[in-house]
Amino acid sequence: MQRPPSVAFIEMDTMIFSEIVTGFGYWSPIPAAALGSVLTVAGIVWVCWRARSLQPITRRIWRFVAGEPTLLDLDIQKALQSEASLQHFRAHTGIPCRTLEEAKRVIRWSKDNDESLQDIASTGGKFDRTKCELKPNSVDHGFLRGLALLAITLSTIGLVFALVFWQSDAAWVWLKDGSPHFALTKNSAQPIFHKKAALRAQDCGGKIDETLITATGFSSREIAQVCEIFQAKDLDTFVKNLVEQQKFLSLWISPYFIFFGLMSLNFWWTNSATKDMLGRLQKRIVEKNSTLPATCASLPVVDADAG
Repeated sequence: MQRPPSVAFIEMDTMIFSEIVTGFGYWSPIPAAALGSVLTVAGIVWVCWRARSLQPITRRIWRFVAGEPTLLDLDIQKALQSEASLQHFRAHTGIPCRTLEEAKRVIRWSKDNDESLQDIASTGGKFDRTKCELKPNSVDHGFLRGLALLAITLSTIGLVFALVFWQSDAAWVWLKDGSPHFALTKNSAQPIFHKKAALRAQDCGGKIDETLITATGFSSREIAQVCEIFQAKDLDTFVKNLVEQQKFLSLWISPYFIFFGLMSLNFWWTNSATKDMLGRLQKRIVEKNSTLPATCASLPVVDADAG
């Protein structure tokens, strides 16, 4: 099938998205049941990642196979309960403590320094859980935080454009000479970057006058070229195929925008949370004119069996 004359679809000298997408096939709607299954699996993976363990799954599988355990060695039962408590702490706070004793020391530090567990979790890996203190030089340079904000902005814009492509039933095209972009259907051409009326196929029957030029934003030459496109025999098939390719492309690149956006957001968030916590701790030291119990060395070691 030949392309309609005078039009370049998703095409520039250095990039031809349509040719890339053709190699992957076409996008098709995802059934709601399949989407629900994907979200369920993603939720289970997220919980196991937070708990840093597969035991939330293996425990339930064991109960399904062998039922509730009734006769257990007391030492084994105590060890399993401690492990379950540690996983519960990790999953609910997001603080990946290695042992239960380490988790209890972090809890004590949070109480002594008037910092919530959520505040500690927000600092990410910048909080030393062994020493119970913020790591040296834990706040990155402001320039890097600015780059993270820029990456968040660009990722958000890219994701918005991808979602627009995904839900649109019109093909986003422009003329080969680089003229304004417009959304093309078999009956209309709607300018995208400025609010103008759509050029309709029925407008091509008469004379091109200033009223039509002003209303649509196209020049007389561009109107003539778009009208030539409306007369193409395979225009309907061309638009449908291009819309399918655009939908597939948007579905394919959206995860990349989401991934880089979330990574940049995490970098900016942990730095901001660490900077805020550091400011609060320094302020309390000045107000009390004494050193706060800022390390685990000053805290008693809590036995795993205590409490």
